[in-house]
Amino acid sequence: QFTAVFIEMDWPRVYRLNEYISGALDDDTTVTLDAVFDDLKEYPLWMYRNQVMKELVTWMKRYNLRLRQAHRARDQVALYGIDMQCYESLKVLKSLYAAHQAVLPHAVQISSFLDAIDLHSQQFAERAYVESQIAKIYQLFLSTKYRIPAPFYGTLVYNIDQNFATLQSAAHYFGHECAWDIRDRHWFATMEKYFEYRSGGKYVGYQAARTAACDKGKIVLWAHNSHVCHADHTGYTHSNIGAMCKRKYGDDAVFTVCLDTYHGTVTATNHRNEYPQFFTLDANVNESYGKLWHSLSQKWHANMFAIFLNSGVHKLQQLRLPVHPKYFVAKSEVRKKKKIRDIGVCYLSSNPYNHCSNANILKVADVMIFVDESNALEPLQCDKHANWDLSKALSMQQVQIAQKPNKCV
Repeated sequence: QFTAVFIEMDWPRVYRLNEYISGALDDDTTVTLDAVFDDLKEYPLWMYRNQVMKELVTWMKRYNLRLRQAHRARDQVALYGIDMQCYESLKVLKSLYAAHQAVLPHAVQISSFLDAIDLHSQQFAERAYVESQIAKIYQLFLSTKYRIPAPFYGTLVYNIDQNFATLQSAAHYFGHECAWDIRDRHWFATMEKYFEYRSGGKYVGYQAARTAACDKGKIVLWAHNSHVCHADHTGYTHSNIGAMCKRKYGDDAVFTVCLDTYHGTVTATNHRNEYPQFFTLDANVNESYGKLWHSLSQKWHANMFAIFLNSGVHKLQQLRLPVHPKYFVAKSEVRKKKKIRDIGVCYLSSNPYNHCSNANILKVADVMIFVDESNALEPLQCDKHANWDLSKALSMQQVQIAQKPNKCV
């Protein structure tokens, strides 16, 4: 049974959603689903401010309520943000120390240190100094956290600890030109910290976890392909969370599901920090696995299907799930293709190879969910600012023009 869902968004911005799901905000009658979604206001708006996400949060809240009614509160499922691309944690830490000054060791001292942090330093030496100051304050918290009274230790200490870690990683990330590896290393450390707190301190790291029998929980990580696939078997010049988890937890302990599509539509932006736009996808390139899946889609008359790859078939047999493959694809056919396509929050349509990289598809994931013709995720109406609807209308008009027969002789 899974105990937590981590999504590709910053910890402090998602935490209130988790409080809503867990029932921690039930006594406040002013708290509604729309109110907690208002905390998710930063780019990319559409990724989690959409109707699909609202339905998931509503379902999780009802699921947890049934568990509490059955006196199984320990089994509740949490929803957390795993990312650190903001400085919001500094504001959260100041608020938490102000609200719990009586129970937090060195609260006055740590609060004054937090007030002195300047996150807008431009010079490298100043940024390095800020990083060192955050590390010292964090270490002071860690050295005294076990003195915090038991009623506050679990949720409060976990939230403070993770906000310190998020702030420290954010300062390091923005001070080093947003290096990709910093994010994914933070993600892995966040997962390890969850296991530690979930197990009540019995989990002491992945290297010791193989011999220590403890209830550390089980995680679903929901993120882009470029993060969750096994980077060691791609043309990426960096590692990612998918590769880290496979290497450190072992292949059998991680089940990776990736997504691919051939054509259709997508919601994205041209550049970061823009309002969402509606794009018509270029067809996947001929050298891509998406092109192969497209030919199978036409052959099987199916717009969407799951492809169990090498390790995925093995794990399916181990789990003894009632899933029976309908078709089989020869490995020789798969090996003819080279490229995978990853489309994140930005879509660059000027060149069909912009989002492509080489990969060994048999090893990058356990299962590939393929949608031959995808539909763009629709943002909440209040986030569209007419931009999404306008770009959708223009895109659909371009498609209709392209589909008209050429009458020239």
